Amino acid sequence: MWFTGPEWLKTNQCTRRSTYANGRNPAEDAIKELKVKERMKKTAEITHLNITTNYEQVMSKIIESERFGCLNKLLRTTAIVLKVVDLFKSKGDLRIKEKPLTDYILEAEELWLKDVQHCLMSKDKTKNWEREFGLYKDERGIIRCGDADLTQTQKHPAILNTKHYVTSLIVKDSHERVKHNAVKSTLTEIRSKYWIVRRRRFVRKLIHRCAICRRIEENGYIPPDPPALPAFRTTKDHPFTFTGVDFAEPLYVKQSNKMEKTYLVLYTCAVSRAVHLDLVNDMSTEAFIRSLKRFTARRGIPKEVKSDNGKRCKAASRQLSSSVRLPRSEEISIRPKKKLDL
Repeated sequence: MWFTGPEWLKTNQCTRRSTYANGRNPAEDAIKELKVKERMKKTAEITHLNITTNYEQVMSKIIESERFGCLNKLLRTTAIVLKVVDLFKSKGDLRIKEKPLTDYILEAEELWLKDVQHCLMSKDKTKNWEREFGLYKDERGIIRCGDADLTQTQKHPAILNTKHYVTSLIVKDSHERVKHNAVKSTLTEIRSKYWIVRRRRFVRKLIHRCAICRRIEENGYIPPDPPALPAFRTTKDHPFTFTGVDFAEPLYVKQSNKMEKTYLVLYTCAVSRAVHLDLVNDMSTEAFIRSLKRFTARRGIPKEVKSDNGKRCKAASRQLSSSVRLPRSEEISIRPKKKLDL
């Protein structure tokens, strides 16, 4: 068929005209195509009718609000969907294309409010709330409360249900508008446009889950208690009985028109925190031992000397230990006394 075409094209043009003039129907393929087009047109009209009639009640079925964590994203997504629907309805009208998205955002906010209120008004407590809050419907079909002499939105705020997810997005958006302040500031921002039933506990629960507020207001890491001081730090004794020693950073001294390095040896008393300074030419082991001799000659011999296990200190400790080591009892050879012959 792709190469030759349908059979009725092969017939004479005059015979085709005579058949059409006699009132006969065209080919079966063309009839089937017309039926399919008519069926698609009817289904489109039915779906468009359902969308326009039940738009206010099935917003949560068309768009899942639980998939959004921010109110602005939900409203912008809904506004884009509304604009696409208007473009299909108007068949690409230029006025719909040039219409700003902000108008659709306001329309999306009204639709989500109606969806929240549709779930709210299905409760049994509606009559009590009508007497308590003075509920009424405005010209756009939004249920509002009667209140004091304020602006239009503050005087008649829209009532919201705490069990709807969009209400939690509105609370989060108001909490971000007041720069993550406490419950009182968030409630003040919410009351300027909305009225939430049992709002204080609901707002407090959502603010408690806010990650930014928990990071700022929660207590930081509490370090463990420090350990007790060692015994040599708390024992009362003469100064420098328990001593700590360390080398300070080098100092530059001018000798015979040359800058040479010198080092400070720092001795501190572990109990009284007294300080003794001594100057050495280098950081060798011999220089440290000479400094230690000068310190003991001035302050006395300490019971304990603590260091940071530096190379010079460890080498000096080994050298001093070997120099004052006493011979062991096994190393002492005892010769037997000679008996005297009397």
